[in-house]
Amino acid sequence: MRAHRLKRTLLIALVASTPWMAAHADELPGATAYSRATDALIAALGEPGKGPVPPASDPKVRAALASASMDAVFGHSAAQTAELRTTMQLCTKASQIEVTYIFADAASLAAAHPNASPADQQNAMVTLANRNAETYQDVIVPMIDFGARCTARAMPLLTDFFLKLPADQRTPIRLGGLAQARNGLLNMMMGAIAMTQQQGLSETNRRRVLAAAVAAAPAFVPVLVLADRKKIVTAASAAHPLTAEDQASLTALIKAFSDDRCEGLCPIGT
Repeated sequence: MRAHRLKRTLLIALVASTPWMAAHADELPGATAYSRATDALIAALGEPGKGPVPPASDPKVRAALASASMDAVFGHSAAQTAELRTTMQLCTKASQIEVTYIFADAASLAAAHPNASPADQQNAMVTLANRNAETYQDVIVPMIDFGARCTARAMPLLTDFFLKLPADQRTPIRLGGLAQARNGLLNMMMGAIAMTQQQGLSETNRRRVLAAAVAAAPAFVPVLVLADRKKIVTAASAAHPLTAEDQASLTALIKAFSDDRCEGLCPIGT
């Protein structure tokens, strides 16, 4: 859980010290409502892994889910580089909710098996995460959907921001944030691919995750290094999807991430 908080800190540090990067949530049509609703849910959830999580029927959860709409939050205007910090903060809220649900009850799991080997702990955590993904799918999937599309909106802004930075402002913390951003994009795609094989997910939710991944792919490709793209292609090629429609989505991901041009952010920090 600590690592997840560090990732968020590094991502915001990419842009936080830039004076002209000053857009506020109220400059985006639905960002204030979304922030209020998600902040209320995040506060109610507490620290990831500790305590129970509310079901999708909970009023705070319903309010957060209702607010997590790309059209409502961002409207239909083109993204502006000055919105980057705000956009990344909005994406992070969805990610925080998703992670809290995926790792619900992780603390009690660790407490119940204090002497388990690292490998057994890892296996138990994966089992827990898969079970939670199915149990809380009606909360997790909408947050994955919004988070992927929100992040896709942010990536061209991040590219524009980074490419305009003077070399002496490409600081270690910013390069570290870029590395964490790449890791987040990779995990997002690998998670979507894994979900094609989860029989406990409803077909509607499975398709929603894949649709978000396919929609986000063009924005993710120029940010990822070639080795990460290859990992996504390998995972998508090895997957055994449950339906022909899922296979079509995987084929689209394979095509997108087979791009071997290293342009945009790809060559930076490697």
